[in-house]
Amino acid sequence: MGGWQVSETYFITNRKCLTVGHFVTSCCFSSVIGGLLSAHLLAPRAGVTVEEGWPCQGPLLRLAVDVAERLLPGWYPDLS
Repeated sequence: MGGWQVSETYFITNRKCLTVGHFVTSCCFSSVIGGLLSAHLLAPRAGVTVEEGWPCQGPLLRLAVDVAERLLPGWYPDLS
């Protein structure tokens, strides 16, 4: 696996700790991030009231950034 860094991500749900490979987690959460960004950009078309400063601000955008920042240390551990 030349060039790939393999690490693990831990999730605690229902009092159980799950260990998931970082690559798999990243694939799943990249879909989540894409969905959040799409929903953020399409919110006005759906009649959702957006914050002042949209499209550079909003709860879905902040959530997408939060998920991305949690994944980043798995790819670039020096940034954590």
